[in-house]
Amino acid sequence: RNDNSSRFGKFIEMQFNFNGNLVGAKVKTYLLEKVRLSRQAEGERNYHIFYQLMKGASEEEKNAWKLDSLDLETCGMTRQSNCLDRKDGVDDESTHERMWNAMDIMGFSAEEKETIVKIVSSVMHLSNLKFLETSEGGDIGSKLDLEDAIDDGNVCKKNLEAFRELLNLDNATSEDIEKALCWRKRTVNREVFNNCLSPEAASDARDALGKTIYGRMFDWIVKRVNESIQFDEKKLGRKERLYFIGVLDIFGFEVFEHNSFEQLCINYANETLQQQFNQFVFKLEQQEYERENIKWDFIDFPDNQKCLTLIDGKKPPGILKLLDEQCLFPNGSDEKFARKLYELLIVPKGNQAQDEDEEEIVFSASPKERVENKFAVHHYAGKVIYDTESFTEKNKDQLFQEALDLMSNSKMPLMKYLFPSGESPDKIKSATKSFKSKTGNSIQAVTVGDQFKGQLAELLEKIKSTAPHYVRCLKPNDKNVPDEIARQR
Repeated sequence: RNDNSSRFGKFIEMQFNFNGNLVGAKVKTYLLEKVRLSRQAEGERNYHIFYQLMKGASEEEKNAWKLDSLDLETCGMTRQSNCLDRKDGVDDESTHERMWNAMDIMGFSAEEKETIVKIVSSVMHLSNLKFLETSEGGDIGSKLDLEDAIDDGNVCKKNLEAFRELLNLDNATSEDIEKALCWRKRTVNREVFNNCLSPEAASDARDALGKTIYGRMFDWIVKRVNESIQFDEKKLGRKERLYFIGVLDIFGFEVFEHNSFEQLCINYANETLQQQFNQFVFKLEQQEYERENIKWDFIDFPDNQKCLTLIDGKKPPGILKLLDEQCLFPNGSDEKFARKLYELLIVPKGNQAQDEDEEEIVFSASPKERVENKFAVHHYAGKVIYDTESFTEKNKDQLFQEALDLMSNSKMPLMKYLFPSGESPDKIKSATKSFKSKTGNSIQAVTVGDQFKGQLAELLEKIKSTAPHYVRCLKPNDKNVPDEIARQR
């Protein structure tokens, strides 16, 4: 399904001077779908870079980047969906060559290109690490499977060594990496306890580390591209100004068999942009007709403000606000978040105002959905059922201290920039409370939902200051064939 999809939103700003000459550009990105790195649906690939490197790199390059010991069919990041090739006929090998040339055009040095590839390779090796169950004092724990047995075609010990070497973790032993993935320090009443994680929890910690490494590298690449293509406004004269034409390429409305936090954010963005579209096309046009005394028939269009308030409301709190509050509690959980939603957002049946107009219902949860900690939002485009599993974890999007400490010990310059020494989850919370995109630094925010709300608000301000034009994209089916319309699409 994602043959031609970047899986993140972007706003491309083409910059022009007073004479109408194109002088530069810049890119703003929204909500990279990092969950794809650890989980792909049947028939969907992971990000194209993994397949392009494996098929496009020379034997010498594969050896230098430790790709020669990897296999797409058995790698943890690419084996889940039984989909290794693009269905649109695009060749990964030739695409790799075009990407390599594009990086040259953007001014990436040979060292920067090699660093990026090494980080990508390291994340692939990380996904192959396996864990064995241990038992100490009756508690279930875990350890890295460093035995010589071959698991799914990959030797775990070699993957661990490749991960360590690729990221220049020279001072980190296998025990240090195991500690970062399998153990957690917890402070209770000023006492520090070391807790060993179960194999499942250690696998989650491994995936969280891979997603954070990849996500921060992605943000740096965007920043690096902007440095190459953006016009330096200091070069403008005192009375000159910069003009722009912006192109917003953002996610469409999503409803799958399993909908999670990412789909809520994506559909929230669609609700927000749909409202802006309604106001611009319908409300403003009708006001213009009234001012000019033109006879016209009133066009009744749906107002989705109630749904937006449900999602981003502050008083009373909406879904994102309640989720943020749950993330602040030490013992906050997805189940408690779901219970809070049911308690505050479901309108009792005895409420006559609600009963009189069923079309106004925007939130619901059936008895079966409540048992499964699910809820439904009635969007402008249709009803979507969301599963609250992993909502709090995805919203916090943070690494534990042990993993941050491990990454900050890397001797690779880019990794030292992405994981500065002394970083901690608490410092991330307090130091990056605002989402000031003007700084170009969007590596972290208080919560993903909070950051996304801020980005949307800034985007709307920019759209409202322009004369927008709209292109409505429709995808009638998932087979990429003409003359076939699937109703669920």
